[in-house]
Parts: sequence; structure tokens; C-alpha cells
Amino acid sequence: MISLQVPSLQARGGVPNCEAPMVKLFSGEPSLRSVNFAVDLLGPRGLLRRASGGREVAEGRMARYSCGVLPTTIAGGTSENQRGIIATGGLGLPRG
Repeated sequence: MISLQVPSLQARGGVPNCEAPMVKLFSGEPSLRSVNFAVDLLGPRGLLRRASGGREVAEGRMARYSCGVLPTTIAGGTSENQRGIIATGGLGLPRG
């Protein structure tokens, strides 16, 4: 729902000061947690890419997925920065 608010707000001439960081944070963090869980479950073999001599798991799909997830938590500002933006801009908390 939040991700739908961003273009709607922009279409009305508004600026998504805290909505955009919320979308980024709430989409990137669960993905990263799922990769961490998969590595715990599958072990290091879960991160092997295809053509690893048959040692990869599920044809290396988890390795491909994990390579795309980590940058989403960093690009455009780290998750910690996004939390700060939400706290000050969305919740009105003081900077500290």
C-alpha cells in the first residue's frame, strides 16, 4: 500500500519525504532476512552459483537472488539512513 502512495502523492504535486524511504526499507529488509535464513538453512552451498561442479543448490538460484538483495539495502541510502529519515520526517522525532 505504501508503494502505491508514492506515485499517487507525486501525481498530486507532493513530495514523498518519508513514504519513499518506508517503501525502500520495508522491501529491502525482509528480502535480506530471507537470504540470511536460506544460508542458515542451506549452508554455504546455498550461495554457490551454477556450474560449481554440481555442488550448488537448486541450480544456483539462491546465489543469483542473494547477489541482487544486498545492493537494495545499500543503494539510495543504507537502511539505517532510511530509518533516520522516517524518524525525523515522518514521526517528527528530534535528531540525536
